[in-house]
Amino acid sequence: MIIAWRFCHTHSNSKVEELLMELKQQFTLLGVAKPKVVIADNCCHVKSPIKRMFPQIAVCLDVWHFMMWYLICIINSRRNPHRSQVARDVVSAILKSTAKDGAPMVYWKQNKQEVHLQEVYMKWKTHGDVWAAAAQKVHLEQFSHVQKGCLARPVMGRGASPGDNVRSDGSQIEGTHKGWNGLQQLHASSLENPTYLCHNFVNHSHHLCLTNAASQLWNMLVCNAQTAHLLSSNINPLPERETIASGDMFGLMKMSILTAAHYAMATIKEEPDEDSNICSTFSGPANFFAPHSRAPIFMVPSSIGPQLPMPKITSMTQSQCLLSIATGIDPHTFSYPGSEAQDIFMFIMMHDQHKWVLYQMLPFDWICTASAYNTEIDKLNAVHGKDYPIKLNENKGKILHQIKSNDHRSGMFVCLSPS
Repeated sequence: MIIAWRFCHTHSNSKVEELLMELKQQFTLLGVAKPKVVIADNCCHVKSPIKRMFPQIAVCLDVWHFMMWYLICIINSRRNPHRSQVARDVVSAILKSTAKDGAPMVYWKQNKQEVHLQEVYMKWKTHGDVWAAAAQKVHLEQFSHVQKGCLARPVMGRGASPGDNVRSDGSQIEGTHKGWNGLQQLHASSLENPTYLCHNFVNHSHHLCLTNAASQLWNMLVCNAQTAHLLSSNINPLPERETIASGDMFGLMKMSILTAAHYAMATIKEEPDEDSNICSTFSGPANFFAPHSRAPIFMVPSSIGPQLPMPKITSMTQSQCLLSIATGIDPHTFSYPGSEAQDIFMFIMMHDQHKWVLYQMLPFDWICTASAYNTEIDKLNAVHGKDYPIKLNENKGKILHQIKSNDHRSGMFVCLSPS
C-alpha cells in the first residue's frame, strides 16, 4: 500500500526529508509506531535524510536492484546464455531461501553474504565470457554495500531471525513503477491533471471526501443490517479515513521566500533550437520560400477527379476552405464567442510580449507569469463588466459547504431499500 508520494522538482535529499517530516508528524498525531526498516534502491544516498527524521531506523538495499547491477555487466546482456544462472547465483548469495507458498524469504547473515558473493563473482570470472570490463568496479561497489550491512535485515523481534518475520524487501514496489510511468508518459497535460490521476492510482479516486463518505455510509448500512440479523457477520467494514490536524496542504500553495530564492538562483539547461537546424539547409529566406523542384505531397489521380463533389463554401477565408476540404469539419466550430476571444487574444499578446517558453520556466517564473496574467484579466473584466470571479466564489462556497457536510449528491440520487 502506498502511504505517501509527491512530485519533486529536483533529486535533492531535501525533498525526501520534507516528505518524511510530514509522515513523522502524522505518525505522532495518530499514535502509530515509527517504522523500523526502510528498503530503498539507493540506500546510501538517502540514508542521511532518513536518519535525521528517524534516528533508530535501519536503511537497507532491495535485492532486485542489487541483482540488476550485476546483470548489466554481463557480456551481450540478455543474449548471454549464462545470464539466468548468474542472476540466481547472485540472489542465492544474499538469500538463504526466497519467498514461497506464503513463507517469507530468509536472509543470510552479513558475514555469510560477503563470502558467498565473493565466491559467485570469482566463479564466473574464472568461467570467462560473462563479465564485461565494468564488472570489477560494479562488484567492488556492491560488495561495499554488503560490508556495510545494506543487504542484511535487522532482527525485528525477540528470538526471531534477521528479517524473517517482516516483509522487509522492497523489490515488489518495482511493479508500481509501471503505473507511475504510464500516468506521466501517456497523459500529456499540465501538472494539475497528473496530480489527480496519481490520487486515483493510489486511492482509487481523487475525491477523497466522496470516497470516505461512501465508506461511512456503507459501514453504517452493513452495521444496521448485521444488528438486525439481516446480513452475514463475516462482511468486513470498509476502511475510513481519520481526520488529523497535520497542517498538510494539498494542491497549489504559496511558495515560501526561501524556496523562491532557491529557484530564482537556479538555471535551466539551454536546448539547441531545432528550427535553426532545419533552416540551415537553405541559403536564406528568399530561397526558403522560393519554389523547388519537389513532387507534391498530395496527388489526386485525374481519373477520380470528376467524381469528387465540389464543396459548397461560403463566407470563408482561404485557410478555412483548405481545412474544410481536407477534414470535412466546419471551421466555424472553432470560432470563439466575443467574450472568450478577448481573453484568448490577450493571452496570445502577453505570450508574444514576454517571450514565455514553458520548458525554460522555473516555479518562480510561473508565479510571476500568473500574477501578470491575473492583473491583465482583472483589467479586462473591469472594462467589459464580467463577473467571473464573483460566480466562481459563489460556486466555490456552495461546493465547500457540501463537502464539509458530507453532501455529495448531484441532481440525481439513488434510493436503496430492503425490497
